[in-house]
Parts: sequence; C-alpha cells; structure tokens
Amino acid sequence: SCYVRSMQTSFSARFRIMNECLGLKVLHLAKTLGVSPITVIRIRSGKAEPHPTLQKLMELFWPDWWPFLTQQTNTIPNPQTQPEPVRVVEEV
Repeated sequence: SCYVRSMQTSFSARFRIMNECLGLKVLHLAKTLGVSPITVIRIRSGKAEPHPTLQKLMELFWPDWWPFLTQQTNTIPNPQTQPEPVRVVEEV
C-alpha cells in the first residue's frame, strides 16, 4: 500500500492521484460522471470542488477510494486488477 504524508492534501491532489493510479482519462471521467470535461479539469486543478451530487456519484463509482479522497485515510487503495477476458470456443 502507498500512503500520502499529509492529511491536509487537497481533494484535487487526491483526485489526481486516484486518476493516475486507475489510469482514468478526463473524457472517461466526464462521461462516467455525466459532466463536461472542463468540470473534471477544474476539479483536478483545484479550481472547483465537486458538487454534493457529484460527490455521491464518486462515492458510488469508487467506494474503495472515497475514504482517501475525503481525507478519512492516507492509505491509497490497491488498484483493482482487471479480470482476464473469457474466450469462448465453440467445439465442432
């Protein structure tokens, strides 16, 4: 596990860490959260705080990350590995 040294690390900094760890891109985040890309950029840069409704969506989409994002913990969750795709082969 990784840790962030300061509990005072801003939401935007923690949000950027989550984005990097999970490989989330601005357009993907915007589409997932139902907001414009500029809203995601503003949150990532610290120029805007996410609206309470948007915070609820973030908590639903990334429950393992929510305590980290909201400074309840400094422990960065382990990124979830993607399951291997299943290949179905039809026998003839």
